[in-house]
Amino acid sequence: MPPRVLGRALLMASLLAASAVSPLAGVEAVPPERATVLPGGDSFGAMVGDVGGDGVRELIRLVPWGVNPSQMAVEVVSMAGDAPQRHGHHLVQRAASPDDTFIGNNPNEDPLLPVGIREPTRLIAWHGPDGERVMAAAIGVTELPRPCCLTLWWVTLDRAGETELALIQDTTSSAAHVIAVDLDDDGVDELAVAETPDPSSPDDTRVLVLRWNGTDFDRVEGRAEDALITGPLTPLGDSDGLPGEEFGFVAMPATSGRDVPSLHRFRLDGNRLVTEHAELPSDGSIHGLRDRSATRFALVSPQAAFTLRWRAGGREATMVARSSRGGRALGVLGRGPDARLLIVRGGAVEMLDADLGLRQDVASGAPAAWFVEGGWPPYAGELPGGDEAGEPAMIFGGRLISASEDSHPSALGDIAALPGKAPVGFFGPRRGWAAVADGGSLPVGRRGGSLGVAAETRGGSIAVMPAQAMMRPERDDGRLEPEITDAVLEGPPAQPVLLTAGGAVARFEAPPSSSVLVSGQAGDPAITTVGQDGIAQVLLVTPSDAPRDVSFTARLLVATPSGHGYGATWQVQVLEGPPLLTATAPLAPLSFSVPLSGRTAPTASLVVDGEPVTPGPDGTFVALVDAGPLPRTFRLKATDRVGNTAELTISVVGVVDYRRLPWVPIIAGLTLIAAGVLYLRVPRPSAVPATDPDEGVLEEVE
Repeated sequence: MPPRVLGRALLMASLLAASAVSPLAGVEAVPPERATVLPGGDSFGAMVGDVGGDGVRELIRLVPWGVNPSQMAVEVVSMAGDAPQRHGHHLVQRAASPDDTFIGNNPNEDPLLPVGIREPTRLIAWHGPDGERVMAAAIGVTELPRPCCLTLWWVTLDRAGETELALIQDTTSSAAHVIAVDLDDDGVDELAVAETPDPSSPDDTRVLVLRWNGTDFDRVEGRAEDALITGPLTPLGDSDGLPGEEFGFVAMPATSGRDVPSLHRFRLDGNRLVTEHAELPSDGSIHGLRDRSATRFALVSPQAAFTLRWRAGGREATMVARSSRGGRALGVLGRGPDARLLIVRGGAVEMLDADLGLRQDVASGAPAAWFVEGGWPPYAGELPGGDEAGEPAMIFGGRLISASEDSHPSALGDIAALPGKAPVGFFGPRRGWAAVADGGSLPVGRRGGSLGVAAETRGGSIAVMPAQAMMRPERDDGRLEPEITDAVLEGPPAQPVLLTAGGAVARFEAPPSSSVLVSGQAGDPAITTVGQDGIAQVLLVTPSDAPRDVSFTARLLVATPSGHGYGATWQVQVLEGPPLLTATAPLAPLSFSVPLSGRTAPTASLVVDGEPVTPGPDGTFVALVDAGPLPRTFRLKATDRVGNTAELTISVVGVVDYRRLPWVPIIAGLTLIAAGVLYLRVPRPSAVPATDPDEGVLEEVE
C-alpha cells in the first residue's frame, strides 16, 4: 500500500475508534434475511389469489414469455415447503379486431393475437358463486386508433399442475379501466368498464357493465356525455341508499368556459345501467365510506376534504362536512360508524371519521425517514388481500394500519419500510409467505384498475419470503454505519462529516440482490445490486477536477429484497490539491531571531524547520527562526486531514546577529586598546637641574 494511502487509512481508523461509542450507533452490516428473488425476468403485474380451488392462495404474476420475451405470459407460483414452486407460464392473447387486419397486424386473420410485453394486461380478483377466482384482462394498443379488444381469461392450474388460461370471452369493446364490484348486492361481482374515449369525441365516455350469467358475461351499456374523464374508475360503496354498490369517475365538462368538476355515478336497475352526475366542490379523488345507512362518500383534494351525501335521483350532492385537512388519500378502512378516511398530510397519516373529525395520527417509522428525500419513497397504500389475518389493511412509512369489521382502525406496529417496493400480499399455507415487488409503478391491486398504455409501466423483480420477514422492522432504526476507506470521519455519529480528497468508498455486507443507491454529487444517482457474495463496495465520492473545498450531502440507501431499508448520510467536504500555505519574513536587524508569519488551513498540521507549529483558528501562524548576516533557507510543510501536502521554502537574513560574534577576543582587544589609550593620555613630569645642594634636605630642628 502506498505510504500516502496507508497514512490516510491509519488516520481514518484512529478517528473511527475515537467516535465508536454512541447511543445512536447503527448496524455495520445489513442483517441477513430469508428472501428468494424469483427468476424468469421482470414482472409487469402481480397479485395473490386462489387459482387451485383449495382455499390456499398462490402468487400470480405477468412475465415475459419464455418462447418470445417480447410477449406477455402469466405464471403461477405456489409454496412447496420452504421454497417457491413455479408452475410454468402461459402466453396471454387477446381478440383481434378488423382494424388489426386492415393495418396489417394480422395478415393471417387469426381470431387471437399475442399480447405484447408493453400492451396492457391486468390481473383481477373476482368473487363468483363458488368463491374467489382470478382472471386476466388483456387488450392491444399497437397502432390502433382505440385499444381493442378487451379479452377475459380465467387463470387456473391444469391437471398436471401447470399454469393454464381458459378463455371466457371477447367483449369486442375497448377499455381504459376495469374493476370488479358487486352492483346488485347478490354476492357476485360485476365487471365495470370505462371504455377508451373515441379521439373524435373525447367528451363521450362509454361505460360497460359485464354481468355473470353462469357461463360468461352479459353486456349492459351506458354512457357519460359532456364528460372529459380525469380520474380512475372508482367503487363508491352504497352512496345512493339503494341496494347494491355504485361506481363512478370524476370528469370535467367539455363545455367551453366551464371548469367545475363533477362525479358521474352508475348503478344497476334490473338490466338497465342508470347514469347520474352531480357537481363537486373541488377536483380530487373519490372514496366510498362503506356506510350503508349514511349513504356518504368522501372527496379529497390537496387543499381540503369533504363528506358528501347524494341519494338516488338527486340532482346535486349535499355537503355534510368540510375540513382543511387536505392531502393525498390512502383510502378507507372500517365500516359504518367505524369507517376511517386515511389522508397523508405533513409526513403523517391522519385518520378522520365520517364527519372529518380527527381520530388518530400515525407517524411514519424511523427507518422510512432515510428514504423520504431519496430516490426510493417508502410504500404508502393498500396491503393487497389484507393483513396476516385477512383483514383490510394499509401501510404507511413502515407502519401497518389495520381494522377488523367490529373495531376501530389503528396502527398495529412497525414493519419493513418497503422503500421503492410494493407489497403483493400474503399467500401459501396459513398465509405464511409474503411477496414483495420491486418497482413503485408495478400494478399489484386485486380489484383491477387502469388499462392504460403499459409502456409507462416498468417491470420489476418479485421476492418471496416468510411473512414475518416483511412484518419485522429494521434494526437500529435502519441506520447503517459502513466501513469507509480513503476518507476521514469527523463529528458526532448523528451528523458525521466525511473528509476526502476524492474516491471515498463505503464497504458493507447486505443480502444478495439488495439494491444500493448513492446520491449527492451532480448527475444521476448511482444504483448497483449486491452480488451473491453479499459484499457491497460503492463509491461515495467520485474523483473529479472540481475545485477544492467542495461540500455536499452524500446519501447511501440500501433496499433489501424483503423491503427493509437502511441508510446513511454524510456532509462531505472534498479537499482536492495541496492546502493553502503562505509565509513572509521581515528584515530583523540586531535581533536574536526572525519571525516567520503566514497562513495555512486552520486544521492542517504545520512543520517549520522540523519543528511543529500550531496555526490559529483562522489559519495564521508565527514561527521564530534563527537568522544571521548571511541568508538561511527554511522549509515549511503543511499537511491537511486527508493527506494532501504543501511545501514552501523561504530565505531569512538578520543584519547583525550579536549572539554569534567572538565576544572573548573582542573584549580582550577592546581592553588592550582602552589601556593603550589611557596610557598615552596620562601626563609626564619634566626634568629640572638642582641649584642648591641643600635644597630638599630635611634638617633637624631643635
